[in-house]
Order: sequence, then structure tokens, then C-alpha cells
Amino acid sequence: MKFVKLLLHSLPGSALFALFIALLLFYINPEAPLRAASLWQTWLPLAASYGLAATLAWPLLLVMIRFFARRKMKLRWASFALFHRFYLANAVLAAAVWWANFASTPVLLAPADRRLLLAGCGLLTLGCALGGVLSLQHVISRAVAVRWGQGIVVAALLAALVALRLGTGGEAVPAHTPEMEVRDTGRRVVLVAVDGLSLDWILPLAADGKAPSFRFLMRQGAWGRMESFVPTAPPVIWTTVATGVLPYRHGILDYVRFEISGGGASLALAPRYLLFRRLERLGLASARPVDSGDRRVPAFWSILGHFGLEVQVLDWWATFPPEPVEGAIRPQPPGGWEAPGGVSADPLAEAPELVREVEERLARMADWGGTPDPGAEVLEATVRRALALDMRALAEARRVDAEAPPTVLALYLPGLDLVQHRFLGYAMEAPHRDGTGRADVLFGDVVARYYRFLDEELGSFLAGDAGAPRMLLVVSGFGVERLPPWSLRRLWAGQEAWEGYHDHAPAGAYFALGAGIRGERDELAAIQPSDILPTFLYYLGLPVGRDMHGRPRVGWFDDAFIGAQPLAYVPSYRRMRPRPLGSQEIPAS
Repeated sequence: MKFVKLLLHSLPGSALFALFIALLLFYINPEAPLRAASLWQTWLPLAASYGLAATLAWPLLLVMIRFFARRKMKLRWASFALFHRFYLANAVLAAAVWWANFASTPVLLAPADRRLLLAGCGLLTLGCALGGVLSLQHVISRAVAVRWGQGIVVAALLAALVALRLGTGGEAVPAHTPEMEVRDTGRRVVLVAVDGLSLDWILPLAADGKAPSFRFLMRQGAWGRMESFVPTAPPVIWTTVATGVLPYRHGILDYVRFEISGGGASLALAPRYLLFRRLERLGLASARPVDSGDRRVPAFWSILGHFGLEVQVLDWWATFPPEPVEGAIRPQPPGGWEAPGGVSADPLAEAPELVREVEERLARMADWGGTPDPGAEVLEATVRRALALDMRALAEARRVDAEAPPTVLALYLPGLDLVQHRFLGYAMEAPHRDGTGRADVLFGDVVARYYRFLDEELGSFLAGDAGAPRMLLVVSGFGVERLPPWSLRRLWAGQEAWEGYHDHAPAGAYFALGAGIRGERDELAAIQPSDILPTFLYYLGLPVGRDMHGRPRVGWFDDAFIGAQPLAYVPSYRRMRPRPLGSQEIPAS
């Protein structure tokens, strides 16, 4: 009976906790309209999940603490002091969640929305502080006025959070740029996007002569590190590369979008540190993969299409359904090849001629039958799939580049990232899985061999027509590092326990080679993913959008190129209606 009394005292505070989390969803999703009905419909599923969990957790924690107490706890059916303590515990927990989400959204929310979230965090913290002061005052005086004061604090806190959120507005879109003409420079760009590429691996391999293509890129072109941001989800990173703007503006914030069941909020961004994906398993929310319709700004294939320039895009993230362009887009399946919880399609279903080549390359990666480790089949399947994805994209890119090269050829290679997820622990001398160390001997070189495979494949682009006015860009938005010891939390959260991860990844890398790019230089300054599009727009002689967060890396180029190619700007490409290519140049700005 005592535990039932504790549950009854815990319930109101836990319901308020669910309400605080519901408000957090609207704060980190400023495009979701906050109305009484939508707040109610969002709160109900959260109350049925987080609210009930907190209702049970706090009494259990109190019972565990009181287990060591000398005096037994005497409970009434209605104790104001206990009601308030449970409320205060829930408010402190909610404030901690708010602050943690504020810290994790530097590029996911616009500056104005970040300031709003910061104000909300401050209000919650102030409410907790006032609640603590009133709680102490109640212990001292037990006055009825103190109880009323605590109720007023809660009501004022909720009213302030709602009123603050109601004052938000969307980001202003610049007025459209007047119609324009640009000069066709005849230059081309080959953009190779590689997940998980890191200079920490490339530099030693190149120094040992095991990565000649990367060594050539470093000697003859511009190269350095590409700083990443949290989250390092590939759709977020590569949409930033494709648009030149940060995630809060382009709108791709995760692998999926969530819909709260019962007509609740539609969420582009789920809160962190709350195991939010569990709601989908409980039937309280649904998720769908992000797609091209979720992107709010034009990507490079649309920008070039405005000017009548042809593009070929292979397997890029968030390109399904494909948009009409000058050229073609071969999209990934909905949700991507390896989206969490998604169905993995067969990458070789439309390229059976590559099966034999994939198997031959797979045999060179490791002796897959040399260990009794029962997980060896899974490891082999991972490398087979990685090779199939990359070789499929590379084969099509080589065909396009040889037959009818477009102005921009862009391809996405996920294989290295997949391999490092599984094999990074072996490469870093992880604890022996089979008790003999045999698995480490067999699989310790798989990551390095995959780097060498990519190096060989890049050589085919280096061996092209040396006189062609073309820039080769090899970029990676993040590296991969080994899972920390506390990674068992990923198992509890329903994620697969891999050897490598990039939640807080080291920097990625970039390499640029082509006519006009200065070589024979050491590592250059780090760049951002948003710098790639402005840089190759400048290389192609196209104006850069002033509302792009990235900036063109003019320092990559020699003086002759800079002198012949002035840097031009337009206000924005978001509402642009340019004319097809002509002969008139945009004046430098």
C-alpha cells in the first residue's frame, strides 16, 4: 500500500515532466505550429511513455534510498511535501534534458531558435531554483502561502514557456535574384564523396608508398582536413555539402522524420538522450526516411540545372524521389542503403556483371575461412556489401566520365564507413574475440586494405585526359573512431554494437586536383562541409549565393586562375529564375 501511495504522489510531477518534454519537441522543431490541440495530442503519447516511466522510477529510487534508513517512512494519501519533491525531481531532470539538447543543436537550429531554446532552458532552471527555495521555506514554516506560491511558480513557468514559443517565426527567404546570364567556362567537376575517410589513415599509408593516388593528390593539389559537426549522420553531412548551407536551413536533420501518433507534432528533429526511437516500437510514434522533398533549399544539381548545365548524381543521400534535372540522378533507395531499421536493397541487382569482380576483390581482403569465429560470416558479408556499393557507383561513374562527361559528376561511396564500423577494433588490436588472437591476425588489415582499394579506384580518375579543364574533389565529412568503453548503451538503445562509430567523429578530409589549383604545398587549413559547393561554383565560373554558410576556398587556386576568374555573388538561389547560358559574365562583387 505504501508503494501505491508513492505512485499517486509521483504521478502529477511525472505528467508535468512529459509536458516539459512535449514543449521541448516544439522548441527544437520551430516549423511545427504550437496550438492547444497539437500540444495535447503530443503530450498524451509522451505521458503514456516518459510520464509512466518517471512515475515508476522515482518511487523505486526513493524505496531503494529508504532501504538503508533507520526510521520507517510514514505516508499520508496526500502529502504536499512529497508531491513537491517529486515535481522538483522531474523539473530538474527536464531542465537537464533541455540543456543537453541545447548543447547538441549548434547547427540544427537557426540562431534565433537557439536563443529561444536557451531562454527556455533558463526559464526551466529558474523554475527549479524557485521550487527549491520554496521547498526549503515549506520545511521551515509550513505556511499555506508557500503552497500557493509553489503552484503559482509551476503555472507561471508553463505559461512563460508556451508564450515564448508562440512568438517564433520562420526564417526570412531573400528576394529572388533577377534573371542572369553567365559565361560557360567549359570546366568540369568530379566530386567523390567518401564516408569515413581520415588523414590519420591516409598519411601513414602514403608515406609507406601504399596509397600512391592519395600521395599524388597531396603533391599536386590542395588537401587538408574537413571539420565535422554533430550529428554526423550522412544525410545531414552530405546535404550540407550539396547545398552549401547548414542543416537548420536545408532541413535534413536526421535519417528520419517522426510523426507523433494521434495527430501530434511532425518532427524533423527528435530530442536526444531520451531513447526517442523506442516510441516507434511502442506504437506511439512513426518514422519515415528523409527524402528530397524534405530539403528546403536547392542542391547543386538544381542550381546547375537553372543554367542548363548537365549533372550526373550517383547514390547521393536524400535524393529519392529524384528531381527533374539537366542530366540524371540515380537515387539511393528510400531511407538510404543502410538506414537504421530500413530494408537494405541489393546494390548489384541491376549490375550482375560486377558480382565476379566483387568476389575477387573480397578474397583479397582477408582469409575468411581461416577462423572458427562464428561472426566471420557477418564480417565477410559486411565487406562484400561495402565493395558492391562502392564498385557499382565507381563503375557507373567511369562509364559516364568516358562516354558523355557532364559538367558535374558526383558519386557517394559508403563502403569504407561500413568496413570501419565492423573492423576498426581489429585494426586497433581489439581484445581477441575467439580466445586465440587468430581473428585479429586475419582481420587486422582489412581497414588498411580497403583504403588501398579506394586508392586504386581513384587512380582511374587521375589517369584521365590530363588536358581536360577538370577539378577532382575527394571529400569526407567525418572520420571514424573506435567505440568507447561505455558503448554498451548503444545495445540498450536498440542500436547495433559495432567496432567504430562517428557520433563525435574526428575530422574528415578533402583533396582537390585540377587546372588552376596550386600543388606542392603542405596541409592547408581545415574547411567545413558547407565550403565545397561555393568553391566548385567559383571554379565553374558561377556566382556564389550570399546566403550560403560556406565560402569559396579561393586560396586553393594559383594567381593566374584567380586573376582570370573574378568572384561573383548573387543574393540567393532559393528563389532564383536565371536564363540559360549565354555569353555575358556576372560582374565581380
